[in-house]
Amino acid sequence: MKETARNVWCWTLFGVLCVVASSWWIVGEAWPESDLIFTLTAKIWACGFGAVGASAIAMVWRRVVPGAGDLMRLAAVGAGLLAASSLGAVVGGAANRPLNVAVASCFVPIIAVVMSGVWGEGSLETTGLWAALAGLGGALLIFPLALRMGVAAYLGLLVPPLAVAAACVTCRRVARGVAMEWAIAPLFAGGAIGLAVMEFVRRISGGAAVQSFSAVPIALDLTFAGLIVLLVLQMDARRYVSQYFIVPALTVLEGVVLLHAALPWRLCVGTVLMGAAAFALWRGERTPDGTSLLRLR
Repeated sequence: MKETARNVWCWTLFGVLCVVASSWWIVGEAWPESDLIFTLTAKIWACGFGAVGASAIAMVWRRVVPGAGDLMRLAAVGAGLLAASSLGAVVGGAANRPLNVAVASCFVPIIAVVMSGVWGEGSLETTGLWAALAGLGGALLIFPLALRMGVAAYLGLLVPPLAVAAACVTCRRVARGVAMEWAIAPLFAGGAIGLAVMEFVRRISGGAAVQSFSAVPIALDLTFAGLIVLLVLQMDARRYVSQYFIVPALTVLEGVVLLHAALPWRLCVGTVLMGAAAFALWRGERTPDGTSLLRLR
């Protein structure tokens, strides 16, 4: 019963994450100045508060403190999970264009499936790999990628999915045996450190000064980052990364419904491909009796 309740709770949070992420464009439409306050600085504050809060809870509940090595490995995973995806904001230009970033994020499931097999989290699933490639094809139908870019732009687009996929695949292994609160705290701390380094580089490279503290974006960023951390610690990596196909597919459907836009064949086929890819990644490995279960672990 407890396992069933935990599964329902996690799948509910996963659904909330997908809906929130897919609907973020509505914030930009309704709040034109949002780009000026949803910044790297706001994310740094959010991750900092998350790290302090999780550490405080762990100490109050007297959780066993993990070793320095475990804390450092979890911090490294947190930097890849919570900070690397913002690299485009530092590089700028083509690496920070929403359409390019949307396509680049669809490489995460492909890399995660390969890494899961190579690093021993399971066998390299041919079905999962083909599904991830089909999902990427669907994304390219919806968001055509501009191929003429400089080296910095390619790095800004390709390094984040590599780092995020590696973090998703290794997180649960690194956190094994560590109390949940002590696993969450260094993940947030690593994210804050990684983001702080990026903000420092952005500023010394001539980036404009931004608002240092704003409660609303910090609270929203903390909520979003908290969902990511909890789900990556609980879900199988290949199922978690299916959200990189679900989110753009939902965004397209929301745009069609809310903006009364047309649904040309490219968008229709691309959405179907990404939805099918996400479902294939959900199904996971076969059990000994030949069935396939939507299990978290």
